[in-house]
Amino acid sequence: MHPVKCVSFNKDGDTIASTGGRYVKLWSRAGHLKKEIKWNSEERKGKWSVSNLDFTPDGKLLACVFVARGEADHVVIFNATEGEP
Repeated sequence: MHPVKCVSFNKDGDTIASTGGRYVKLWSRAGHLKKEIKWNSEERKGKWSVSNLDFTPDGKLLACVFVARGEADHVVIFNATEGEP
């Protein structure tokens, strides 16, 4: 288990995104896990983690900054409902 490093709330406060490693978790306001996002990239497997995340103003998308070896490597935009890039 990794400690939480970053948290973001959508505009309405209905969904909370958190990260502390390689996964992003989406939570309900009541604290129930709604979705776990796992981004599988074979060339970066085991070499990256999520350093920052934020919802778009409409709350439909979630931008995640992936870091490899201490440097920003990728920004991936996920559908905040489905968890798909």
